[in-house]
Amino acid sequence: MKKRIIAAVVALGIASATYSQTSDALNRLEAGIETSYAQMERMTCTYELTRQVSLLSDAAHEKGTLTYSKSHRTLVLASLTTAGDSTIMNHTGITNVSGGKRVWTDAARSTALRQMLDIVMACFSGDFRGVRAAGNVTAKDLGGTTEVTFVPTDRRVLRHIGSITLSFGNDDYGLRRMTVVQRGGDFMAYTFGKKKVESRGTGRK
Repeated sequence: MKKRIIAAVVALGIASATYSQTSDALNRLEAGIETSYAQMERMTCTYELTRQVSLLSDAAHEKGTLTYSKSHRTLVLASLTTAGDSTIMNHTGITNVSGGKRVWTDAARSTALRQMLDIVMACFSGDFRGVRAAGNVTAKDLGGTTEVTFVPTDRRVLRHIGSITLSFGNDDYGLRRMTVVQRGGDFMAYTFGKKKVESRGTGRK
């Protein structure tokens, strides 16, 4: 009985410490993102995408440019690997442009898509506080970066998404990496770099 009590106390202590670390790291990250992005009007950066699909023997790779417009609340991923292809995101859905054809997916029809879009858009809009409701959230301050992992609790989301992991730089609170793991093990991993920000009254920096 004593061993069980001791084990329970230790487990409770570990859980409490983990919660405290997560809360502290999230609070710092949210405040940093809010402050850093307050004056931002437009941001551009490069991206590299690695996509692993179980039906394919090799992972697919793509490079391109990302543009976020705060006034339009729109994120555009323009592929440099396949000229003319792009993905346009906002809170209402996604438009995929490929081979001259445009396909619109309404987020209102998919809880998983809507939640993923809310998280992705929050990384660039500066309003990151609302994403805590996305599921179980853990955060770790790794020194140069802060890593945040979301594990959905909604069964409708869990059928499609196993986890979303985000890595932010602690110097400018910019998104460095995003990995979306699907339930079957397939994943998409984005790496971002060469960021340029246009702010109100200051131009580029």
